Amino acid sequence: MKHIPNFFCIGAQKAGTTLVRNILIRHKDIYLPHDKEAHFFHVNERFQRGYDWYWNKFFADYSGQRIVGSVTPEYLFFPEVPERIRSVCGPDVKLVVILRDPAERAFSQYQMTKLRGLEKLSFLDAIEIEQDRIRRGRIEQNHFSYISRGMYARQLLRYIDIFPFEDFVFVRFKDLITYTLITINSICVALGLYGFSELPLHIDRHRASKPIIPVVHRQIWNPESQLRRWAKQLPVLRSPLRIAAEKLDKLNRRMSDIRLSNELRLMINRKYFYEDIERTQQLTGLNLRHWLC
Repeated sequence: MKHIPNFFCIGAQKAGTTLVRNILIRHKDIYLPHDKEAHFFHVNERFQRGYDWYWNKFFADYSGQRIVGSVTPEYLFFPEVPERIRSVCGPDVKLVVILRDPAERAFSQYQMTKLRGLEKLSFLDAIEIEQDRIRRGRIEQNHFSYISRGMYARQLLRYIDIFPFEDFVFVRFKDLITYTLITINSICVALGLYGFSELPLHIDRHRASKPIIPVVHRQIWNPESQLRRWAKQLPVLRSPLRIAAEKLDKLNRRMSDIRLSNELRLMINRKYFYEDIERTQQLTGLNLRHWLC
């Protein structure tokens, strides 16, 4: 079984991976773990437990589907992941990459981090001191990497250097949202499968939202919250607490109209991402010029 998973959706974070997962999990020939993100290849403590632990944790009820996948957007960002995937699963894996306007992606991550009670700075102040922050360690890299995660070219090169280019599927976030069925079917074809004649019903599109009661949201998501401390101290409660917290979090959400202005989006893309956007276009063959317009 060591060549399973044979398909990874590696990101980017805040670029529609939840939507892709929620549709593909309904395909009869695709197996995806019940936990959306299998945090294995980028978490040292988990990776050191080995493949058998990984298999039993995330794929125990696999029942023979042709495509076995993992949708984990952290895998694009952390540099050790490509070599680890190749060492465990071999070179013949399909890799789906969804790329979103980097300024919009950064702002979406910022909003998430702020709502979780971890971010106190303004968006512009946060990206100004980002490099100082993320040098402090893994926690800061996880939460405050607004600009760094949008440097797609340098992240993609780590994969392109060791995996066959024909095994990549590059998707624009804009196309995923606007032409969802066509985009999902193109992914299915790349995986060697038939697609969907129509989209499955009741798909969670993970639209921008905000909490109705912020303190409840912080208790669920802030690593230092009392709820998280109980979960750490009482391992037997982790799974039921997580399930209950996810349900409560959905009930505690409403649609958000907070958006990044076009002027600020252009300023950020031109200041931080101009060269990387050009390089990403060359690497992927995607037309990304609209990110600079």
